[in-house]
Amino acid sequence: MRIKLVVIALLLTAVNTSSCQDKKQTTNQTETRSEAIHILRSGLFKNYTPKKIQVADFIEHYFNLMYDSTLERRNALWDSKILTHQQDFLLKGNFEKGFFIHYQPKILGIRNLENNVFEAKLEIEQEGFTYKIMNLLISFDGLNRPYFIDCLGENLEDFTPSKTDNLTFLYSKKVQKNDSLEQKMVVFNEKMANLFNLPQKKISVIVLKDLKDYSELLGYDYMTFLTYDGQTGGIAMPQENILFSANNSPYYPHELVHLYTANFDAHYWFDEGCATYLGGSVEYPLEYHLRKIASQMDSLNFSNLPEDTKLDDDTNLKYAIGGLFCKLAMEEFGGKESVFKLLNSGKADEEFHAALKAVFGIEQTDYDSFVREKLRKYEINDKE
Repeated sequence: MRIKLVVIALLLTAVNTSSCQDKKQTTNQTETRSEAIHILRSGLFKNYTPKKIQVADFIEHYFNLMYDSTLERRNALWDSKILTHQQDFLLKGNFEKGFFIHYQPKILGIRNLENNVFEAKLEIEQEGFTYKIMNLLISFDGLNRPYFIDCLGENLEDFTPSKTDNLTFLYSKKVQKNDSLEQKMVVFNEKMANLFNLPQKKISVIVLKDLKDYSELLGYDYMTFLTYDGQTGGIAMPQENILFSANNSPYYPHELVHLYTANFDAHYWFDEGCATYLGGSVEYPLEYHLRKIASQMDSLNFSNLPEDTKLDDDTNLKYAIGGLFCKLAMEEFGGKESVFKLLNSGKADEEFHAALKAVFGIEQTDYDSFVREKLRKYEINDKE
């Protein structure tokens, strides 16, 4: 994710997952398995004890394990109360190994808390642009072997749980419990299970006031989205069946859709599009975004899809036009099975083009005229 966070891309992290910011940051340099990630260390290290140096060495070691080891090996280095498959999702985000080789993370400092637990502040940045500053908790077992303590799981101990059918809501102290919106989410979960021909998912919905609340839950001092005007968003972690709702509400349908589309092999345009078609985006329905695009389509070019274009902070073509494709597939071009064809497109751009041809019978040269034709009714409705 799909997050957006203002959006989570989520984002985390981005998220976007669902959310929250989902475009992978990569470098052009050639990468091989033999290349290693090296963590920079601030000037404070010249006075650090051997124990703190051991903490720093462990973090550097783990950054390399994230890309060159098995899940089982990495999981053995975590103590987590909630995560089972993606302990390092929030640490790694959507960055490839080559990014960290080229733009080295930096440990700003390490402090000794208590009970043999250390907190390391780690900065992820690129040529002066800081993506995030996170607090990592590291402890040692009886054999003096370091391991991570999951901040998310620790901080959730202070959240208030509410269980309803297949959903467990975990409320931040800053958010008031809302029974009616909980039930609305339960009904939507059942609807999505029926639509996608899948068993209902058992989901943990983490309910947060805003993105600041989300960052504090993860133990982050800073993320770029904290500078945005809008301070709500969400992200889904499909492998964990966890959904973050950072909009002061237990109801976040867009991210819940992502927990079901994760069962498919979708190009991100169709993934985000389907979530927007069924669950809206930034708390607005798909039609709201299509009307905005239709009102400005004389200045837009749809020939280069899936080129990533934003209209503004709320409306992004991959969400809205992707949603239009899913809506058309469902309502005019074959129904549910056609939507499934889009969601099983494959993730490469070539497969995106093949899916549009298979469902709508259009070539790349047809994209601009096809999209404009389908947007006309939203343009007319906008003027009425």
